[in-house]
Amino acid sequence: MTQSNGPLTGLKVVEFVGIGPGPHATMLLADMGAEIVRIERHGSSTMNPVVERARHRVAVDIRSDEGREFCIQAASKADVLIEGFRPGVMERLGLGPEVLCEQNDRLVYARMTGWGQEGPLAKAAGHDINYIAITGALDAVGKPGETATPPQNLVGDFGGGSMYCAFGILAALYERERSGKGQVIDAAIVDGATSLMSFFFGVRHLPHFSTDRGKGILGGAAHFIAVMNALMDARFRLVRLNRNSMLNCWKNRALLQNWRKINRTQVILVTMPTNWLHYSKPRQPRNGLRCWREAMLASHQFSRSTRRVSTRI
Repeated sequence: MTQSNGPLTGLKVVEFVGIGPGPHATMLLADMGAEIVRIERHGSSTMNPVVERARHRVAVDIRSDEGREFCIQAASKADVLIEGFRPGVMERLGLGPEVLCEQNDRLVYARMTGWGQEGPLAKAAGHDINYIAITGALDAVGKPGETATPPQNLVGDFGGGSMYCAFGILAALYERERSGKGQVIDAAIVDGATSLMSFFFGVRHLPHFSTDRGKGILGGAAHFIAVMNALMDARFRLVRLNRNSMLNCWKNRALLQNWRKINRTQVILVTMPTNWLHYSKPRQPRNGLRCWREAMLASHQFSRSTRRVSTRI
């Protein structure tokens, strides 16, 4: 492992093996220069070489007296500890924050769970989809009239989990500069996912920011934020629609010929709708080319406005 010179160089982190948000949070710290010691089970192998990069690895039986003593000694020299076991597991192993923080009062002890260390669901099993469902984030993703579409585990595990865990660790390290004391970080994915929805909770009075699927300017009702089938023209760096779609929809070969004549100083116009409430209603399903044409027509009508923006392509 090469010597790092990132902003977290010199920071010592002990990571207990896990999956999902815990290793991802550790990766973020490692990428900034922190030195990571990953405590693994005997016989463990790398599951994700991208996320699990930049670590020192040591196989330890943490249930044995020798393994427990090794973990205590490692934590006594560390700045940060990251674990993602269910609530109570580290305490049963004799490695809870009461023990380790007593040995090292500067230790930032980060705990990554789905439901948090306390509360009615703390002991319940859960997965990414459970956490984002209960917060309302899952219900906002998908097509109208269909079941919600799980956004991989980007919103829960990583967005609401590892990113908030890493943020909490850095905040605790900053506070430690004043108090000289570490603290426990209780990073719950359900809390992080709820925080990610803050913007939408705060604009419920604005129908064009509705989280109903297919509604709102961010939910698919606006022509300028929509998924269309397109190709990338490498020469002009413009989104170019499929030729067959253009000919079949418009039946106009002249349009394709004119498209090829676009020069490198083409002006791109930024359109600002005069009535945002128009986007509070679901956009009717239509061909991607028609959406593109609407955007271009709106841009043309807007070209005489003082809010015109020119961009060199």
